[in-house]
Amino acid sequence: MVTEGTELTEQTATASATNPSCANRFTVALPTTRLHRGYPLLLTLHDRWGQGGLIVRACQSGVSARACPAARLKPGGSATTLPIILRNGGHPDVEVSDAFQHVRQRLTVSNSRPLILATGDSEMQVLDDTLGSDLSGAGGATVVGDARQSTAISSPFVFNWPAHGVEQVDSLHPDVVAMFIGGNEGFRLGNAECCSLGWSREYAARVAGMIREYRQNGAAVVYWFLIPTPEHEPFVRVAGAVNAGIIKAVSEFPGGVHAFDLRPIFSPNGRYIDSLTYEGHTITVHESDGFHLSAEADQIAARLFIRRLRAEGVLP
Repeated sequence: MVTEGTELTEQTATASATNPSCANRFTVALPTTRLHRGYPLLLTLHDRWGQGGLIVRACQSGVSARACPAARLKPGGSATTLPIILRNGGHPDVEVSDAFQHVRQRLTVSNSRPLILATGDSEMQVLDDTLGSDLSGAGGATVVGDARQSTAISSPFVFNWPAHGVEQVDSLHPDVVAMFIGGNEGFRLGNAECCSLGWSREYAARVAGMIREYRQNGAAVVYWFLIPTPEHEPFVRVAGAVNAGIIKAVSEFPGGVHAFDLRPIFSPNGRYIDSLTYEGHTITVHESDGFHLSAEADQIAARLFIRRLRAEGVLP
């Protein structure tokens, strides 16, 4: 309603909107792990806009453009992984681009094969040889086995595993560490007796310290094996406390550290089993002590581990 004496005036409002630049839409992150010619490089992409759908391509210097893989960015905050196989050693460039943005990164690529340190107690003693044999061909890796029988992280007065881990890193500089240990654990840790929650926390602290050493500031990836359920007490209690400590330690790291869980195969639903049928073959799972895996089970464990390495881009 307009009252008498009110003067009407015409007003104009203007507004402007600026679209974000397409020249800075996606981000690229390189792994900190060492790179090897003929092996995968996993690029991690994020869409700053969160819309997804953008096609991004990765090209290596000195490689035909027809060999440049591409990926479609995922919407929201989800990461998109773009894997490429590194064709050149030395210091090649990789360019990640779409029609508007070009990101170039200089790489350092070794001409050697990745080195896997397979270490632990007697649980690793046969498995390391199996891994070495299975990975001896093209697209495999150099495997160095270092299994120490009758040793434990909780008994440094017998064998000091944290100190030995430092020596392993200094001498080998492994790209991957596969650790399988726990059958001889159970010694008192600090004020904690096995196999309490306090003991698992103390064990986790020691495992985490070793993981930090093995990681080499992110240059290596670590897989710590969980123990399948044994047949007899007190090994069942010890294995449970060890596994709880490993899981806690691994959870403290944002990436590059994994618990490799053999339990769903060799102790489904937490049960000890004598035999299983796997890929059409029935095998005996354990040796006669009811704790160590049999040679046939070690072959399965090796195949599962290698599949994991390939699925996560460690091996082609």
